[in-house]
Amino acid sequence: MLPDMRIDGSPARQILKLLQQQGPLSIKEIEAALGVTTTAVRQQLVTLMTTGMVTAKTVREKRGRPHAVYRLADKGQELFAHGYEELGLALLEEV
Repeated sequence: MLPDMRIDGSPARQILKLLQQQGPLSIKEIEAALGVTTTAVRQQLVTLMTTGMVTAKTVREKRGRPHAVYRLADKGQELFAHGYEELGLALLEEV
């Protein structure tokens, strides 16, 4: 795990949270959502990919150059709570 992952406001954590909430995003989309530079986003993504938190996939559009789209890997997904469906069903059964 990344040392700065414990800090909720860290840039890496912000990117992970954004990918968890919105799904796969390009660097430009992450940059716009967080209001930071492309270089800052790239630096964080390199670290997140090295640790296995994020994966990249090359997307080819009809026009223009191919670009990468980033998404949470299974390891990154583990940082977030899940299992709400089971909790919801258990609560409904109790009511």
